[in-house]
Amino acid sequence: MSPYSSDDDNDDYSHRESIFSEKPSTASTRPSTVPSNYSSSSNPASKIGRALRTTHKENLQQDTYNLKITSESLTQYLDQFDSKTPILISEALNKFEPPLHPKDFFSNVNRPYINNIVRVILTLVDNILANNDTYKTSRFMVLKSFHQFSLRCNLSTSSQTGHSSNASSNNDTNWDLNNLAVPEPTNFCLVEEGDTKISEILNVIANTDSSIVADQEGSFLAPVCRGISEDLSIPTIICGFPRPQAEHYEQVKQLCSTFTDIHFVVQKNYIKTCAMPTSMAQQQQQQQMNSSGSSPFMENTSNFGGIIPPFRIPQDPSNIPISLSIAANSSSKLSGTLGGYIYPKIDVKKNNFLADDAKATYAMTCAHVCIDDSASHPYVSVPSPVLIKLYKEALANERNKYPDYSQEFKGYHQALSYLEQKFPPITNSNANVAGTFGRVIFGERSIVKGRLSDIAIIKCNPNVNCMNHLGTDFPFSQYDPALLFGNLQIKKVISKIKPGSSVFKFGSTTKFTTGKLNKPKLVYWADNSIQSSEFVIASDRPGFASGGDSGSWILQKLEDFESAQDPQPSQPNQPRQSGLGTIYEASNSSNSSTRNSSGEEVQSGLGVVGMLHAYDGEFKQFGLYSPIVLILNRLQELTKVPWGVVGVMDEKDVDVEDESSEEDDDDDDEDEDEDEDEDEDEDEDFEG
Repeated sequence: MSPYSSDDDNDDYSHRESIFSEKPSTASTRPSTVPSNYSSSSNPASKIGRALRTTHKENLQQDTYNLKITSESLTQYLDQFDSKTPILISEALNKFEPPLHPKDFFSNVNRPYINNIVRVILTLVDNILANNDTYKTSRFMVLKSFHQFSLRCNLSTSSQTGHSSNASSNNDTNWDLNNLAVPEPTNFCLVEEGDTKISEILNVIANTDSSIVADQEGSFLAPVCRGISEDLSIPTIICGFPRPQAEHYEQVKQLCSTFTDIHFVVQKNYIKTCAMPTSMAQQQQQQQMNSSGSSPFMENTSNFGGIIPPFRIPQDPSNIPISLSIAANSSSKLSGTLGGYIYPKIDVKKNNFLADDAKATYAMTCAHVCIDDSASHPYVSVPSPVLIKLYKEALANERNKYPDYSQEFKGYHQALSYLEQKFPPITNSNANVAGTFGRVIFGERSIVKGRLSDIAIIKCNPNVNCMNHLGTDFPFSQYDPALLFGNLQIKKVISKIKPGSSVFKFGSTTKFTTGKLNKPKLVYWADNSIQSSEFVIASDRPGFASGGDSGSWILQKLEDFESAQDPQPSQPNQPRQSGLGTIYEASNSSNSSTRNSSGEEVQSGLGVVGMLHAYDGEFKQFGLYSPIVLILNRLQELTKVPWGVVGVMDEKDVDVEDESSEEDDDDDDEDEDEDEDEDEDEDEDFEG
């Protein structure tokens, strides 16, 4: 069969509109099987049907031929780059005629040529034309021509103007194309690697030539998709360096010539932890003091004289929701975010000496947030004492700018007095003073099997009611209308991560942000070693994470979660296990799902994916996290006791895939009906 053959060759034309009458045609365009001396070749409908199919095939072949010629021409222009190359490439794109069959233009046959055109354009605008102000106009010209080419060929749409991408050559359409906003290349999550094997290439680059990432602290290699839209994007490796040098661009140039189906780009960027230093906190405080508008928090702002506090204050000190700011009482520099609550699954009958631990609840955040050289087991508080202290100083400084009788002085003084009363200064940071949230009993920041283990476990005070609930002091429904009622509570541990699925986090600095899970891991250089980490790509706007967000949990709405594992059969006669995981078990069993107007079952609640620990400091587009299952497995490895998430019903054999099995499972993920045998094998390989 010809590679340009169309599926339309198998169409049944017997029920289509006849060109001879308004009634459906009764004459088939296929050879007749009825014994007759009437020749099918003399049937006019048969002749026209064959002619139409032949014309369609020829048009497809012509579209593919034109695209192939354009793709090869752009590659030749790029290989022979000079000052005229941007003009030649723009002219080639502008001269490309709209396809004869735009609906079939984005076919498997044409896809390699389209990808090559995208690669040429990205190489120009990201690597060659981006580093020289002289080429600024040329860069815009190339992007504009490529955008118009994509619209004419029905490869993308313009959401800015509302014009569709119907191919046309009339003057009105050309005028509209010339006035459309030109999109900049954007990063998208990489869901499928295809034939590129980008993960293998990433590991080879990092291990064989570690100087690419190991010469500067925070350097990284990020596998993503990059383009002007998700459809017009190709696999890309972003090479981030705090201080890009000439040799970095030369190395990337060699990689581009070696791997012609992957785009490489040098970026001035670096990976850093999400803890907030004092300098950043002071800047945030000043921005908050100068801002105006309604408060995003539901704390009674009348206590502050109408001034908006930059941190969440729990309405009930005995009920602490997750995602609040947190810091050690002894710290004067770093602040982070409370992740959530966990508990050890202890069988008191077998381990009576652990009875006290079985009754306790523990909180989780990053070790670099609350552990330093001054104290190995510090007491911690929420909200962050660091932020409270800085906010008090900012209020006092603003108050002292005005005379005592002024309205401004009274307003700042009222807010300061309220803070002093609610959060008095901590005089002894090594004591369990009133209002202390808990004490760090374990912390680890080390490299385990090529991954960063950055966890701090806090034993909460007994008078604190610990529930994995986002709280009601913040209008989450302002960002997502579904985040109300039961959708504010964590009810599941996401054990199998689905690349491309939407997630969100709430950090003490950037608040509510959303992103999508990337499939390949990010490789970076930190603490004198090469590490890898799962990461999230910001989806709605730049700024997924920043300093002060460390420790926040990556969450997902259960209604968006499509489990890759078959549901386990229920065992009603099996006795429930004791522990904090059964606190809401009775209510969850009846309220975890509802039915919509169509009768379809809709899951309510949230699932926890992982814990945020780092981000890219320059663009804040990536959020690096540790999968929650790996954290729980690590705690079990250290304590010899399994751990669970508060409010989540016990789930047996909850494990995460490691790198050795991910490649084997790629093909099976596309067909969820065949996952049963695969899941059984995974349970044996990764039982923890």
